Amino acid sequence: MEQSICQRMAELRLICDREIPIQQQRANKTMISFQNFLQSVRLNAEQASQNKVKNGELKVYIRQLEDDLVKALSGIYAKAH
Repeated sequence: MEQSICQRMAELRLICDREIPIQQQRANKTMISFQNFLQSVRLNAEQASQNKVKNGELKVYIRQLEDDLVKALSGIYAKAH
C-alpha cells in the first residue's frame, strides 16, 4: 500500500514536471499578447488625442476662414449698393 502511494506520488510528480514548462510557456505567451494589446491601445489613445487637438485647430481655422469670407462678401455687397 505504501509503495503504491509512493509510486502514485512519483507519477504525479513526473506529470507536474512535464506540465510546469508547458503552463509557463502558455503564461508567457499570454503576457506577451496582453503587452502587445496594451501597446496597441496606447497608440490608439495617443492618435485619438492628437486627432482631437488637430480637430480643434481646424475648427479655429475654419472659423477664421468664415470670418474672412463674411468680410469679403460684405465688402462686395457694400460696393454693389
